[in-house]
Amino acid sequence: MLEDSEEIIACDREIGLKDSFYDFIKMAWSQVYADSPFQDNWHIPLMAEHYEAVFRGEIDELVVNIPPNSSKSCITCVLFPAWLWIRDPALALIMATYAELIFRRDSNKTVDLMRSKWYQARWGDRFSLPTVAAVDYVVNDKGGFRLGTTPGGKATGLHANIQILDDPNKPEDASAVGLQNIRDWYARTMSTRWRKPPQKTGLICIMQRLHCSDLAQMFLDRGATHLMLPANFDPKRRCRTPYGYDPRTQEGELLDPHRLPQNLIDKLRRNLGSMNAAAQLDQQPVPEGGAIFQREWLKFYSEAPKAFDQVILSWDLAYKDGESSDYACGQVWGRKGADFYLLDQAWDRMSFSTALDRIRDQAKRWPQATAKLIEEKANGAAVLQVLQSKLSGLVAVDPRGGKFSRASACSGLFQAGNVHLPDPDKHPWVAGYITELLTFPRSAYDDRVDATTQALLYLQQNESWLAPAMVQVRKWLAHEV
Repeated sequence: MLEDSEEIIACDREIGLKDSFYDFIKMAWSQVYADSPFQDNWHIPLMAEHYEAVFRGEIDELVVNIPPNSSKSCITCVLFPAWLWIRDPALALIMATYAELIFRRDSNKTVDLMRSKWYQARWGDRFSLPTVAAVDYVVNDKGGFRLGTTPGGKATGLHANIQILDDPNKPEDASAVGLQNIRDWYARTMSTRWRKPPQKTGLICIMQRLHCSDLAQMFLDRGATHLMLPANFDPKRRCRTPYGYDPRTQEGELLDPHRLPQNLIDKLRRNLGSMNAAAQLDQQPVPEGGAIFQREWLKFYSEAPKAFDQVILSWDLAYKDGESSDYACGQVWGRKGADFYLLDQAWDRMSFSTALDRIRDQAKRWPQATAKLIEEKANGAAVLQVLQSKLSGLVAVDPRGGKFSRASACSGLFQAGNVHLPDPDKHPWVAGYITELLTFPRSAYDDRVDATTQALLYLQQNESWLAPAMVQVRKWLAHEV
């Protein structure tokens, strides 16, 4: 590489000291990736503008959902810290990702960049690094530091101006336990790791959408700015914020033809499967039309049949009382021939005593219900014990297999058109039920789906539904005899 002229160095220095992270990306790229020429694309200045707004304190929390192979880690975790210390070397950064290998890789690249002749010639007077820099904890002589950690890792005693969370979950891990552990880690640890205002600037969470209750959703629920860029453009979900917008106009248009050409996207979709492709490429937890249950399978009724072969109650109860408990759900289902009708639903966070009252009330309103299914898990065993002498037809259900397996076993009934739901225009509660149904198993809650699968499996397998036919058979046999 030819030595830079003093004029170029002076110009670059001026750029680095102004609001131009995008220009810095273009200049610094070759210093990090000497064998990979910089390929510009519209999403890069868009990300840079949002990151600058975080630095200026204009965005408190920023969620960035963008597909893999979009240079997100280089821009966010390698170049952005190096640019920040040009602007303010006293800044404290805490950067977390799911694996130590990842944050150490990015930290090494940032340190190498800041020690390069190119960087030192332009901004070497801004700060100094120790002769030997610890990769996990990089400090400078102006009071700034960069701490690398993982969820569950150490951050005690250190407070940041900027927090950067880059894939806090493993992209392939969307289990309920894993997601809850990440949310708990942030609430208990990272949420308190801030320098006091006005020193605090903001947070960047960059990840794929793994679940309807992942960490990204937690930030979005409390008003975070959302930069959402799917691999293929969806006009219904076009991203627009005060700091820029997705410029694409045609459905399916590529995010970045160089980094993510359509043939690579197609290959990823085949390899990932529909659920993971939706999360990592489309930036939504489940495919547009649903996952186990498809939107096109849903059938609705305006008026229920006058009579049913069987009516049952199906209850899925919470594990603990209080505002932090899971929701409890009680549904009423009717079977007529081969068809199943959802007739009523109670869904709320309920204390133990409230759940007892709601079950008794539902049974009173539906006296034709011959069975009241109550899952023995959670508070179910205690509810059964209290109600067994007060309500007839109580059935203790010991669920077999996992939630996913039970839902899969019932999905064919929806696909065949045998499941009928109330008209959402007449019954507003149905909309929330549909959302949970279509987003399961990555839905924020699953108690309505659990109550549904419990009811449908019972109605299919319970021999009592054959009773009317058996009565006719017995009469015929008696007449023949």
